[in-house]
Amino acid sequence: MKFWRRVTALAAAAALCACATSSPLERAANDDDPWGGMNRLTFRFNDALDVSLLEPTATGWEWVTFEGLRLSIDKAVHNLRFPVRLVGNLAQGELRATGTETARFTINSTVGLLGFFDPARHWGIEKHEADFGQAMGVWGVPAGPYLMLPVFGPSSPRDTFGRAVDMVLSAGPGLINPIAGAAIFGVNLINGRALLLEPVREAKRASLDYYVFVRDVWTQRRRRMILGEQPEAETIDDDFYDIEDDE
Repeated sequence: MKFWRRVTALAAAAALCACATSSPLERAANDDDPWGGMNRLTFRFNDALDVSLLEPTATGWEWVTFEGLRLSIDKAVHNLRFPVRLVGNLAQGELRATGTETARFTINSTVGLLGFFDPARHWGIEKHEADFGQAMGVWGVPAGPYLMLPVFGPSSPRDTFGRAVDMVLSAGPGLINPIAGAAIFGVNLINGRALLLEPVREAKRASLDYYVFVRDVWTQRRRRMILGEQPEAETIDDDFYDIEDDE
């Protein structure tokens, strides 16, 4: 679901990604996708699982909750993944980003009520997303061919290994209490999908080849992160820290 959180900012580019089938960018993407036949089969399985189970469940979750609650849950789960960002930034030698993420975690875990709110952002302390796969890319480990994983979605051999490391780093709640860990995972899965109901529908409507769209968005985003560009900031916000004076 982490990948789909970035689709919101990129859904408007779906048509361009799908229509560029003869461009140099698309030819390069094809060169990076020698496992395309297998990947498409896995992609169809994932999409069928989403359409038959995740999307209906997320639609129900959207109906029984309100947007502010869904955004706060998303923030809290992001806060829990602090060890992933800590190790990812440290592994890249990004000491300033490591300090910033540590400050964000401390503030949001206390003043932000366990991360359900993001006062750190309002105080000018911005996110520095990082993970172990990104760190390996920064240090020159090749990604390998594009790989679509069952359930987990877009990846590569390098990022699959990185994802395994990230899962261990973020397993804290599950190690303390397996039931709580499973509950957090389930709520995050459904809540994250609910936040993306309309963006995913729009991407499907706008793209001529939805598989190509997903592949290109993911591949381009990973390349940008390895080059040091942070993901697009979220445009939907927020909480009681965002109070405006009435005019």
